[in-house]
Amino acid sequence: MSAATPPLPDYDDLSVGQLRERVRSLPAEQVRALIGYEESHADRMEVLELLKDRLDGLTEGDEIPGGPGPEDGPDPEDDACADVAPDRRTERS
Repeated sequence: MSAATPPLPDYDDLSVGQLRERVRSLPAEQVRALIGYEESHADRMEVLELLKDRLDGLTEGDEIPGGPGPEDGPDPEDDACADVAPDRRTERS
């Protein structure tokens, strides 16, 4: 990927918020490419801080999100699960 080619589709048109969402799923190599592209083009401080923070997180062991994990599931200790009605099929004879 050359520094003249945006590393993400429509990169130059993305807001900081949109970019924040997109970089969450990128590996460190692509984040480095984004940093290089940003530094040689718009050089926006807020975007560079966002990208560098994400790269720091990746190098410190943050995982790339791959969808809902156990941390996004219901808490087994949560009493809200107790309100669920039992399956009626098991009560019939």
